[in-house]
Amino acid sequence: VATWSLRNGDLTSSYSLRDSHALCLGDDGKTGISNDYYPHLLNLETQAFCPFNAETYPQTNLPNSSITACPGQPHLVAFWEHIGPRTEIELWDYAQAQQCFRYVNTESYQNANSFFPDSNSQELCFSPDGSLLIAKLYFQPEHRPPELELETACDLKVWETNSAELIHSTTSQFRPLRGCSKHPEHGFLLYGVIDNQITIQGLFSEEFLFKKPGQTPCDMTLGGRIICFCTDNNEIEVWDWTQNQKLTTLDEHDETLLKIEVSRDREFIITHSKKGSIKIWGIPEASRGEASLHKG
Repeated sequence: VATWSLRNGDLTSSYSLRDSHALCLGDDGKTGISNDYYPHLLNLETQAFCPFNAETYPQTNLPNSSITACPGQPHLVAFWEHIGPRTEIELWDYAQAQQCFRYVNTESYQNANSFFPDSNSQELCFSPDGSLLIAKLYFQPEHRPPELELETACDLKVWETNSAELIHSTTSQFRPLRGCSKHPEHGFLLYGVIDNQITIQGLFSEEFLFKKPGQTPCDMTLGGRIICFCTDNNEIEVWDWTQNQKLTTLDEHDETLLKIEVSRDREFIITHSKKGSIKIWGIPEASRGEASLHKG
């Protein structure tokens, strides 16, 4: 696990984890949560490494498992597992080592990664403020609702993290789910890719607010205004979707991109390519559409 300063590109820490296959960040980037047989906490400021209580936390080193953390406060992490016909979701407060709720389904759903072309979709994400946990669950063909004339159908479920109450559940076609933002006018938004289109959709509605040709990886500012996504020729387009205006195109990569991230302060775009190169793009003022390569 390596960490860099986004402002000067300096490597600030580097250390190894045993057999880890997933890593997510919480607590405004100060805490890492990894999958290594059982979840582990990493304090990225002090480099302290703390295994969770193996008798308390779920075992997560499974082929069909994923992990996601609330990016800031509160200290929440969610686990998604699929074993045979069972789909299981657990929400934990990792600071207090307390389970908030557990959802188990043994009949209708199967692993989202078995579906194409939506295999780039995530199974879980948090709202930016951590108040909501959003899960996307795909039906097995024999359980697909007959009224839906769709090859593949899914359920989108939304829980309030504070009360553990399921507040929204809807069955529909593919839904974009790379992440969730919250716009001051449009509310909670889901963004992702559907049929080679980058899309933005209201969390609680079927209406698409934005559609442009593109593909993953993609990312969106937490305030829900700026979206970045990859094109077929490995360029990165940065859009102010509320104004339907392309702010800039970043074209320094000549290989397949694996990841695009926008920093929480909206000052940087970070890109990671298949060949291992990481680039940090500085955005002096996103509303003016200015972007420059800050550190290669």
